[in-house]
Amino acid sequence: MQGAPQLERRLMAVASPATKKYMLNTWRIRTVGYAKVLAPKRSGHLKRTIHPGILEATRATVEVDAVYAAAHEFGSGLHGPNHAYYIIKPVKGKWLAWGGARRLTGSLRTGAQATNFARVVHHPGVKPHPYLVPAAEKAQKEAGLDTIVTSWNNGA
Repeated sequence: MQGAPQLERRLMAVASPATKKYMLNTWRIRTVGYAKVLAPKRSGHLKRTIHPGILEATRATVEVDAVYAAAHEFGSGLHGPNHAYYIIKPVKGKWLAWGGARRLTGSLRTGAQATNFARVVHHPGVKPHPYLVPAAEKAQKEAGLDTIVTSWNNGA
């Protein structure tokens, strides 16, 4: 979260330790809820791996355990030798095949056939689909943290 150190200093100056911990816990729980709503859904695995992290007197975290969580949040960007695309070649056989009716695991359904074929694919990367940062920002406003920052800034 941007501005976390500044927010922490303001919380130390404005609220009691019990109030701060309550507000941080509120932010943490709401962030998890909003992130599960905003997260891209294909198999549901990403949503299942979003959970509350640590809660201390001065900080709270939300964790996402899916290995591809950052690629969804920030995008994978351009990669490869010339940073324009990534070349994908077949490992077994001469052709890459995709499409067709698939199971959630990615394997073809019984009786289905692939619909697309290529000897090589130039992959440009993946666009970001932010879900965690917008969820944290929305939860921050609702948890009352913005009110404390505003009153502290106006009081200075």
